[in-house]
Amino acid sequence: MAPRSTAVAVFTVVAAVASNGAVWHPAAMSRAVTVTTGARLHFGLIVAPGHQFGSVGLMIDQPGFVVRIEPLGKQSPDRIAATPQTAQRVAEFLAQYRSARSAAPVAVSLTREIPAHAGLGSGTQLALSLAAGLSRLFDAPPATAEDLAWLMGRGKRSIVGRVGFTRGGCIFAPPATAETPPSGTADLVVLPTPADWRFLLITPPGQTGLFGRDEQRAFQQMAPMSAELRDRLLRWMREEGQPALARADFPAFSAALYAFGRAVGEHFAPHQGGPFAHRQMAALVDHLREQGVHGVAQTSWGPTLTVLCPHAAAARALADRIAADPRWCDCRRLCAAPRNEGARIVLETD
Repeated sequence: MAPRSTAVAVFTVVAAVASNGAVWHPAAMSRAVTVTTGARLHFGLIVAPGHQFGSVGLMIDQPGFVVRIEPLGKQSPDRIAATPQTAQRVAEFLAQYRSARSAAPVAVSLTREIPAHAGLGSGTQLALSLAAGLSRLFDAPPATAEDLAWLMGRGKRSIVGRVGFTRGGCIFAPPATAETPPSGTADLVVLPTPADWRFLLITPPGQTGLFGRDEQRAFQQMAPMSAELRDRLLRWMREEGQPALARADFPAFSAALYAFGRAVGEHFAPHQGGPFAHRQMAALVDHLREQGVHGVAQTSWGPTLTVLCPHAAAARALADRIAADPRWCDCRRLCAAPRNEGARIVLETD
């Protein structure tokens, strides 16, 4: 038997995406492909006229997906090994992919998952993992990551998850204008997050953020964002957030992170129950700020909060204090590091 070879690619602009933006794909017949992602933190949308959206977020190393895809015989049904909710989403995304591209039956197994509807970007990371993996496995025509996101029905409002999948880092994406393409990428800024920083994720038990029809209804009913608020958020993005991150100024970025997230949360408050989506988490925000912890933000629709910490020891100590407090001891806690690279794709070939 011929030895199996393994090709490893990091899905970034310079590695897994060719210089012209085309997704690299193999000529050799592949035995399997494994895609490993991080998770996405999303600090809020900037809503501009004409249904244009800007956004700010970053990638962290965990939780994430590890998705292995292996081709099966032509007459075999797909086999999916995952938690029930994720297995259903995988089946739906496989159908979505096949609505536009050819892919034989596959066995899909997930050994690590991002919790759904917790504000961590599970839908986009899973959809792009499958689309990129299937494209590699079956030698599909070249496509940009943006093409794959649209094929899978992702990134229609925020491009943070898609850009994070391909590049990692902290993503500052202002709304598109008449001078920029609809993707809003002309003024996109992606900066590395300092490697020592940590993000403590805190999720209340049994809660989810808005998703599906409830999320669609919220956007349909939402009042327009005022020009004053929009301009204030853009100034934060360009004049406070980006410079603070570029110089690794932890106090300044912490303060700006809270200010941005709080302002966006107040705009979305009628649809999520307040500036923060969960009463227990809102009380925790107040408590942390009273204790001098300033870099606190809700990610997406929540309910997960993220707390920016200067290093791993500080994150662990804060997690221990929260675990010891009866008001929040039932919350799930996870300490994550920044992820400054895109999804990792490992291809096994004959």
